[in-house]
Amino acid sequence: MDNNEIGIGIGLDLKKAFDTVSRKIHLDQICNYSLRGLVHKWFTSYLNSRKQYTYMENHCSDVAEVCYGVLQGSVLGLLLFLIYVNDILEQYKNQK
Repeated sequence: MDNNEIGIGIGLDLKKAFDTVSRKIHLDQICNYSLRGLVHKWFTSYLNSRKQYTYMENHCSDVAEVCYGVLQGSVLGLLLFLIYVNDILEQYKNQK
């Protein structure tokens, strides 16, 4: 501003980003970080076959399988999300 230059700010809203993570792509990325074999099987087990339901005032919703997303509130949630978005620019370049 002092040099009469224009300042630009870019913001990203990542509120729903945790819910849109593809498990297949995510597991492939984990493999690319050399987490293979037993460790990869553990992550596969951790991410797949997850179910959820809602409980409110003595009423439960139906149980539904969760096919996308990172487990929010888990110890590994943020780490897994960071692995997922770490090479997002590279993925974008590969699609062009």
